[in-house]
Parts: sequence; C-alpha cells; structure tokens
Amino acid sequence: MTKKKMLASILVLAFALAGTLSVTAWAQMGPPGGPGPQAGPGAQAGPMMGCHPLWNLGFPRTPDPLTIDQAVEATQKYLTLTGRSNPDLVPVKVIDFTNHFQVTVKEQSTGANAFNVVIDKLTTGAVCWEPGANVLWNTKYHPGRGGPPFGPAPTTQMTVTAERAKELAQKFLNVFLPGTTVDTEVDTFYGFYDLFVLKDGKIVGELSVNGRLGSVWYHTWHGPFVELKKL
Repeated sequence: MTKKKMLASILVLAFALAGTLSVTAWAQMGPPGGPGPQAGPGAQAGPMMGCHPLWNLGFPRTPDPLTIDQAVEATQKYLTLTGRSNPDLVPVKVIDFTNHFQVTVKEQSTGANAFNVVIDKLTTGAVCWEPGANVLWNTKYHPGRGGPPFGPAPTTQMTVTAERAKELAQKFLNVFLPGTTVDTEVDTFYGFYDLFVLKDGKIVGELSVNGRLGSVWYHTWHGPFVELKKL
C-alpha cells in the first residue's frame, strides 16, 4: 500500500469514528438546548426551521393579528406550495400562543399526527416548520433524522409508550417546573409525543418526549397559551 493510500484509509477511518462518536453523544445528551435530563424550560431555542420572511402566504402585513381560520387557510396553502398537498394530510388542531399559531397536521388514513407548523400571526403570516422534536425526532416527515436509510421504518408504535412518556414528562416537570403536571391527552407523532403542561388545570406550556430514548424537550418558543381549537 502506498503512503497516499494509507493516509486516505486513515482519514476515512477517522471520519467514520468521529461520526460514530457524534451519534453516540447525540443519543446520550440530545441536541443543545433541548432534550436530556439537564435541559430545563429556560433553554434557548434556535431560529424557526423551515421559515423565511418571504413565506407570506397571501396575508399582508397588518396591525391586526391573523385569526384561527386564517391560520388554517395558511396551513392548507403551505401544504400545497411545499408539495405536501396529499389529501390524506389535513390540519386538525390550532393552538393560539402569544408568539404564533401552532397547527397540527394529521394523516386521515392512519389517525397519526404527521407534523406541526407555526405561523407568524402578528406581522408576516409566514408559515414555518416547528423546530425542536418536530424536526429532529420526526422519523417519517424528516426521515433523515431517524428513519430509513439511517434507522428503522417510521412507526407510531414506539419503545416508549404514551403512558411511559407521561411518566417521564412528569419527572422532568417535578425537577424544572414544580407545581405543574402533564395533560392526560397525548399527541402521538412518528418518533415522539407532544404533551401540554398544566398548572391549576390550565395550559401553561408544551413539551415533547422522544419515543425511542425517552428524552424530554420543553418548548421554549411559544409564549403563553391563549386558545385551542380542534377542527
């Protein structure tokens, strides 16, 4: 073997090992500012992923915030413009937070939740892919994050059950937000669960639980809860 070939082989092996170590560390600690036992509600979220100021879907800047009905319309336009106009995908729930709307899109055929989008209701009307678990743990609609060819086929039948997810979420809250509880209702996605955080029976936040590792990711980007509408 020539020196050049030997050096090339060493570099390939080094990159392979680095990649293995990175994946292992990711699984143990989770993404920065997100999941893992040390990640509290004060962790800072990064910029909204999949969002751009030009993604204004027909709602001009206005001093009046968008309505829930306009949020649904914007989501439907988003599904069409991004090539996700599959009739099986429909918006089923709109959550009004002070910072934006969050809209859950569901598969009608399976009953499984597909993904969430958030909508700038105050200025641009832009539709963005919700950050956090919705991107990094979604094994079907962001398959490079965990599904084929990097992992098993996407499924909602996960190692961590919905009941176990509630237990893990409550343990997280007991440490970081004493006095709060998780909602009894669990939204199941491909690769993770979403749960509301309650205080005195009222919604005060939201978090996600990884369906394979059980890591908890508190949503820091919403702002206070305003209203919820199921479609």
